[in-house]
Amino acid sequence: MGVALQKSGVDFSNYKTGPLSSEGYPRGQKVRQIGYGKNLERPKIVPYHEFKNNYLQNTTGIFFMPMTPHIDLFNKGTTGSGLFYSDDVWFWEIK
Repeated sequence: MGVALQKSGVDFSNYKTGPLSSEGYPRGQKVRQIGYGKNLERPKIVPYHEFKNNYLQNTTGIFFMPMTPHIDLFNKGTTGSGLFYSDDVWFWEIK
């Protein structure tokens, strides 16, 4: 996730501590905190089943599940590491 955001221009230069991926990129909720607000538009927030039935299979983007917490990429039904249950799903469609 951190790789995707970084390649799309999100500035991680102030990221000094926190969880890192095996490649050394920021990961987890910290990535959302860095990207959201300054670099990303407000997410679309929908119930889990609406996301799974109407968006996951038909669109591409980034999703965040606050209950888990889990953030990941999705591309027409495929996710980076899976889809876990959360009451609501926040997502940013990539067109």
